[in-house]
Amino acid sequence: MPLSIRPATEADVPRIAEISMAAFDPATDAVSRNLLPAARREDGSLGDDFRNWSVMRKSARLKAARSVMLVAVEDAAAERSEQREGQEVVGYALWFRPLEEGEEEDGQGPTKNKAPVAGLDPDAVAALREVMMKEERASFGDKGARDVWSLDSLGVDPKQQRRGIGRMLVNWGIQKAEQQQRDCYLVSTPSGLPLYESVGFETQREVLMFGVPHMSMMKWHTK
Repeated sequence: MPLSIRPATEADVPRIAEISMAAFDPATDAVSRNLLPAARREDGSLGDDFRNWSVMRKSARLKAARSVMLVAVEDAAAERSEQREGQEVVGYALWFRPLEEGEEEDGQGPTKNKAPVAGLDPDAVAALREVMMKEERASFGDKGARDVWSLDSLGVDPKQQRRGIGRMLVNWGIQKAEQQQRDCYLVSTPSGLPLYESVGFETQREVLMFGVPHMSMMKWHTK
């Protein structure tokens, strides 16, 4: 069935969180594993702490002034009504748009996460924030990533892989950036690297997150 992209709503958040949990499972993702060290129960299932954190984080991001949260849905589902069921969402992307002249961060930008969550390791949160802030300074100086389109998070339902969903969601932001003559920025997990390279992102430097190499990447429109 054909796919389309639309803005996310609050009603989509539980489904977005579910996809995010699968995409960034602590079993394979170093960041989630360190931020929530007790995310998995003894039986191997994901616990409520991970789910609650994912829902809280995505809901806060949705409300942030700079955020542009998108979902990929199947067209037939998108046409039915404004009250969409969560199962219709097959992927999501969270972009942060550039700040306008004179606009300031609202406290929910890419490196912000202030709300306490059960099971969240505060030392790991602080360490990750420091790594990300250091990386942004290395890439953009003291102003950080305020002038670029930043891809914060991308996830696709594992059952819907190889349909081009991730590429659609990434290309949406690339096209916006190109229209505005802005650059695109992201920090890729090891598994995401092939996708981002295939749409023209270039690796700038390696970024170690909890001992695992991630890649700082740019797609230039201003060079």
